[in-house]
Amino acid sequence: MTALVSVVIPVYNMEKYLKRCIDSVLEQSYQNIEIIIVDDGSTDESAEICDVYKRENNNIKVIHKRNQGLVSARKEGLSICSGEYVVYVDADDWIEPHMLSEMVKVMECNEVDVAQCGLIWEYQSGDSIQNDDVIAEGKFNLMQWDNDFYQNLFVNSRDYSKTGLRLNVCSCVFRRNILLSSQKMVPDDLCNGEDDALFFASVLQAKIFYKLVHPYYHSLVRKDSMSRSAEMFRPEQVFMIESVVNKILQGHRYELLLRPLFNRYVFNLLLLYARLTWKCGFRKMYSVNIRELPKKSKLVIYGAGEVGQAVYIQCKKDYNIVGWIDGRKRSVNGVSVYNVSKILELEYDYVVLAAVSGSTRKSMSDELYKLGVSESKVVNKSPVVTQDGLYYLVDNN
Repeated sequence: MTALVSVVIPVYNMEKYLKRCIDSVLEQSYQNIEIIIVDDGSTDESAEICDVYKRENNNIKVIHKRNQGLVSARKEGLSICSGEYVVYVDADDWIEPHMLSEMVKVMECNEVDVAQCGLIWEYQSGDSIQNDDVIAEGKFNLMQWDNDFYQNLFVNSRDYSKTGLRLNVCSCVFRRNILLSSQKMVPDDLCNGEDDALFFASVLQAKIFYKLVHPYYHSLVRKDSMSRSAEMFRPEQVFMIESVVNKILQGHRYELLLRPLFNRYVFNLLLLYARLTWKCGFRKMYSVNIRELPKKSKLVIYGAGEVGQAVYIQCKKDYNIVGWIDGRKRSVNGVSVYNVSKILELEYDYVVLAAVSGSTRKSMSDELYKLGVSESKVVNKSPVVTQDGLYYLVDNN
């Protein structure tokens, strides 16, 4: 008999999205599931929607409780789970029909404790962006140090100033015993970074992790989401995460190797909170000399990394930025960044290459030429670091 999977859906005022979420779980090709919906004191029609689904489906349980936040709702749902495996699904998100069947299959075959699939960010504008993962698909033995998982757990192994693994727990399937142990360690009042704390607590107690690249999970990006509200970014949240992880790191087989990486994660997070809370932070600012270009020229910026973001800020006052392109489609601070082929649809005067490496800019210009961009329109100059290369405080706006 196939293993029972428990799907926990915390709900707070999600009447607009809840039916799509529940339907996506009910439509799974994997049939041996129980669905536990936790109504966390909703004041809209969510509670009624939950009860309707419960009456119509024998495998749905509903808990109504007073509002205490996401962590509390997850714990409440987990407390009545019967499945060998547990999945969290946010009430405004949805999952693809074969998510559970494919993930449980690899977990059963490889004795996996935690598995994570790929994820697509779904914007209310209709845009969809697949999250890029820093590790390849496959099985990771967490009893061994020499693997990409540990090297990228807290920070990106190629650049410690950047994030490492994606910490979204809703794209994960957990063995219930692992999740029971880790979820109780997360404080109920941790309301921003609760996924970070839970992911770290789970994988640091696991023996086998499995990564699937396919994006079975669709996460809705909402401007009114509590997790995206600046009011939720309070520095004390960082120290709650630190407290959870420190308890597990103490005595961990790789404590001495992991602790410096975790300390850098905490440092990076504090910098993020500083930018959001005090509107300042440490940043290396680049500049490209484009003074000879006529003011108000129509510019396309090619490159959305650290250099590209600085050039965007540099140019937006005096020039008309008609497009921002990069090797992959994404969004930076709410500004859409498109694939390079977008250049074919734009009317522009110049394309400014934004990259430190000369070889990288050479590859970028070669790609543009292949797309028919005139060499006379490509601005290929080495960026310089302002303030003699010092890091300095800048306004985040």
